[in-house]
Amino acid sequence: NRVESQEPFDAGVVCAVRVDDNGPYVAIGRSVLSSTQLNAAESAPMGVVGKAVEVIHSVGDQIFQMGPKGRLMPPPAEGQPPVENNLGGEEAETTSPEAPSECQQTPEIVMTESEPMSLAQYDELVR
Repeated sequence: NRVESQEPFDAGVVCAVRVDDNGPYVAIGRSVLSSTQLNAAESAPMGVVGKAVEVIHSVGDQIFQMGPKGRLMPPPAEGQPPVENNLGGEEAETTSPEAPSECQQTPEIVMTESEPMSLAQYDELVR
């Protein structure tokens, strides 16, 4: 696991969790520790053990199931009208928007793993 942030942060900031360096985000939550506490834990001789994120929402949970069933469209550029998602009732693969959203302006913590996540690890993550 690794924590990435462009700026120092306090405990309680909104953060995103993903499985690997460039993979999709699988959960959002709030940091349990500050960046200072996490840096100290990562440099400890015994390594990092414990929970760094209180998960609030994850891929596949009830909030996810209530979301749109079609392809997600990126937010319109400033001054542009919104783009209609005309799928005609067809379900398309849901993907993340490629354009940055307003919520990405807050300091971001990204927890990553270099190995594929097992089903048991995923279940533990979303508890």
